[in-house]
Amino acid sequence: CGTLLSEATKINIEMLQKQESGGRKGLKKYAKIGALLKGKYHLEEGKINEFCSMLIETLEKWTDKLEINRLGKYGITNEDVEKIVEKTSLKNNPINLSKEYIRNIVINRL
Repeated sequence: CGTLLSEATKINIEMLQKQESGGRKGLKKYAKIGALLKGKYHLEEGKINEFCSMLIETLEKWTDKLEINRLGKYGITNEDVEKIVEKTSLKNNPINLSKEYIRNIVINRL
């Protein structure tokens, strides 16, 4: 869902940054996207966090500029959050997120 993209990306990057070396591969992928969005075609190893931040900023700006509706606009309320969390599948997510993090992503976009 487009409304969750920037929030989920931000949480994923934050969680990958907390990992020792295991998150490096995922961070590089996010950084490559951030670099491309800024017109950079070469990712410098020392700028991974910088380009990850650029990606988050870009997605947040797009969410605002495109006026992507929050979940509440579709009738989703706090009472629905637990059902959403329980039914969320993260099989393609670059990192396993706890239910608490999933809950925060959803709540932040209500």
